[in-house]
Amino acid sequence: MTDWGPGQNHIVLQNENKQFYRPEVFGESLTYDKIVPLFINDIKHSVNLFRIYKHVYFQLSDIIMINNWPISKVEIFGRIVGEIYQPEKGFAKLNIDDCSGKKSIFVLNIPYNCIIESNIKTLQENYGKLVIINGFFHNNKLIVENLRLESDDTQLEFKLWSERVEFRESVLKVPWIFKPGEKINEQKEIVYGFSQRELARKEERKRLSLTSDDITMTSGIEDSLVVLENKMVIDLTDEPEVIEIIDEDVHQNKIRFVNMIKECLITVIESSFEEIALADLIKSDPISSIINQFEGVDSIANRIGLYFEKSDLFTFENGVIGSSKFDQMYHNILKHLNEKSSFNVNKYVIHVQEKLSMQNIDPKLINFIINYLLVNRKVHKKWSYSNNKWIST
Repeated sequence: MTDWGPGQNHIVLQNENKQFYRPEVFGESLTYDKIVPLFINDIKHSVNLFRIYKHVYFQLSDIIMINNWPISKVEIFGRIVGEIYQPEKGFAKLNIDDCSGKKSIFVLNIPYNCIIESNIKTLQENYGKLVIINGFFHNNKLIVENLRLESDDTQLEFKLWSERVEFRESVLKVPWIFKPGEKINEQKEIVYGFSQRELARKEERKRLSLTSDDITMTSGIEDSLVVLENKMVIDLTDEPEVIEIIDEDVHQNKIRFVNMIKECLITVIESSFEEIALADLIKSDPISSIINQFEGVDSIANRIGLYFEKSDLFTFENGVIGSSKFDQMYHNILKHLNEKSSFNVNKYVIHVQEKLSMQNIDPKLINFIINYLLVNRKVHKKWSYSNNKWIST
């Protein structure tokens, strides 16, 4: 077993309530590589691993995290609210709803052999029928291993709810504490350590060189463990505040402001480049938490608005941000990375300035977009960075 003490190098991030550990110790968790009963809403509101683990996020596409518990296998249940069967394509699509919250519908692509092995009747409507699904996470998706169509038994549905509430109260609600040197009870039926697939992927990703111009995220933590209990959505965890030393000099404020703008750009991307009101943007997480680190929230909001107003990539009218040119450049970079073998950042800046009639394009913004695409697996090839140039490896 790796000696992780006494320097606490097994800890990636900590706050006053919990610690987030290195992926190498996930195997010591009670939830890792064990089927965990979850609500769909739990999965939809799981921790944003990218914002905590940053560049190590590449290793974590086969797990989700609730509180600080790593989870690789799950059991979910719900009623069928939509169904498409395509045996000629080898899969079926089921929409499952367990009514556990606002985001309680899961759209699942299911191998057709799982449909055949279950007792689902594809030639008749199955709307409203109860199903139980087991699966594992791979490439940030839930892969269905098997499913069962259950009888319309209210008592069974209540039992499934009770199991999840009990597991949350007894395990997930309390942060996981990893103590170096301690062994978990060997009698527990849990398999420890990374799979061969994960280890191979980890070695491959060591080849990806990331630079200081990459995405430098803040340590904001998105962790919203919710459960429908007594017909109410209840937040069972606090919204933790990261323990960090905040130096209020100009340099530190500049770093925080840059990180905040990057979070704004991520929000624009993940909102499909649709128009968004500045008032709504600054209320979203983690942007609002970064703003609160500054004195004078209103002035910071104005500075964000000024950034979008002065940028040639955006429009800013009547408090609404338009992103059509940013959208165009983002997808142009994505196409280039998927089709070409090299990408010269400085030459691309000149190209964009000429094609889109823009002057204030920062090469760091281009690197930011590229790293976002790589981290979020939007690109089908591996790339490395050196001397302001990206090379396909």
